[in-house]
Amino acid sequence: MRLRAANPGRVIALVLLTLAFYRVFVGVDRHLATLVVIFGGVMPALLALVGTAGDLAVLTVVRKDGCSACGSRWAASRTSR
Repeated sequence: MRLRAANPGRVIALVLLTLAFYRVFVGVDRHLATLVVIFGGVMPALLALVGTAGDLAVLTVVRKDGCSACGSRWAASRTSR
């Protein structure tokens, strides 16, 4: 399994793109344009960052406590330090 962190550049690009959509749609309906910003940019950006924080927390726990699923060679190298 490969962990993928949220790229800050992509998150910023997502928010800027939704702000551009807001400027396009604000003339049609201001309320719906606001919903586009919330559900299209802010929420996905926050979810990506929270997911990255969760991945980092898991990696921290595994690194501190060791992991039996990581293999004996990795565990042996950790205990020999």
